[in-house]
Amino acid sequence: MTQPIILDYYPRNSCRKQDRYFVVCLAVFSVQATCFVSLYVGLCGNQQDSSVKQLDQGNLSDKCLAALALPVSFHTVHPLLRPDFPLVQAWLKPEAARFGEAPRKIPGSLRNGYSMNGIISIREFYFDNAYLGGSALTSVWSLDTINDLRARVRARQTYFNYDSSFVYQALDAHGKKAVSSRRGLVIGSEKPWLEVFLLEYGADHVTTLEFGAIISQHPQIRTFTPANFTAAFLQGQIEPFDFLFTYSSIEHDGLGRYGDVLNPSGDLETMARMLSVVKPGGYAFVGIPCCFDALDWNAHRTYGHRRLAMLFAGWRVVGVFPANALNQSRKPKLRVRQLGSVFQPVWVLQNVMGCVEQKLLGTIAGIFKE
Repeated sequence: MTQPIILDYYPRNSCRKQDRYFVVCLAVFSVQATCFVSLYVGLCGNQQDSSVKQLDQGNLSDKCLAALALPVSFHTVHPLLRPDFPLVQAWLKPEAARFGEAPRKIPGSLRNGYSMNGIISIREFYFDNAYLGGSALTSVWSLDTINDLRARVRARQTYFNYDSSFVYQALDAHGKKAVSSRRGLVIGSEKPWLEVFLLEYGADHVTTLEFGAIISQHPQIRTFTPANFTAAFLQGQIEPFDFLFTYSSIEHDGLGRYGDVLNPSGDLETMARMLSVVKPGGYAFVGIPCCFDALDWNAHRTYGHRRLAMLFAGWRVVGVFPANALNQSRKPKLRVRQLGSVFQPVWVLQNVMGCVEQKLLGTIAGIFKE
């Protein structure tokens, strides 16, 4: 199996305006060594607006052709065309477990990062649920447990770990084209509730990425811890996935609650990794607290227009469930934000940066042939 090639962009300010070229970095990873090859490729007459619409579409897949033809923004959510850091940074993100208890206060050197330079408010809502490096809360997923949960999905029951109404809505609308007969990845699943949804909506196979170690007894479900998944993917032992589903997980990344290393950009780096993990034109279903920018330390982040644009960088927003989710932020009772009360719609995204990567790889290959 070939090792993955991750096509990376340097931030715009690292391009020299006078040469009107775009810096592209091909990062070929392995556990033993990392090789970076930087190329000047004459692709961007305008570095700021190197949008997907300007690229010749060549022999891209039907999904990519469809994705590139549609707008990236959705109502008032305008995702960045690409993350504002190199993807290499995301793949170098620490995976080791933190030593000691979770900090009750944000270290002074990290406060600007967590507050987005003072833009978002921070309140204390503290937990120490560390189990990264150990076993998950439900460490064995038995066939009986999974079959019982599948029966509940078939009966359209709405409460599993969370109220699942929005999960049904998203999969009813997009499950046939995005999930059925396809391979998917789940990020963050203490119990196999999302996995059974995906199997019931026709997924061929589901891989779960969870902080704690899990033994799955179901032949269509495989599990990894973060460090093991990263090593396996970068060695080419895991093929890119057709889709991703995560619910109530990304918002915790980098806060230290579950034993992870403190990282103000942990959530952004995880989603940036998924641009390489999910196939070009593939889908992501993302359930996160919404719809105003805030941080309850160290419980979770809440996402408004500012951080959503960063979190969804490189993705096209296909829709959100419920459809009026963005209006919820105007409701006074939600803006007061009772501690522990969380509204989590499901966003449906499509990987358009992967489509651009696919085209650029073809362009680079053509240069080498000349």
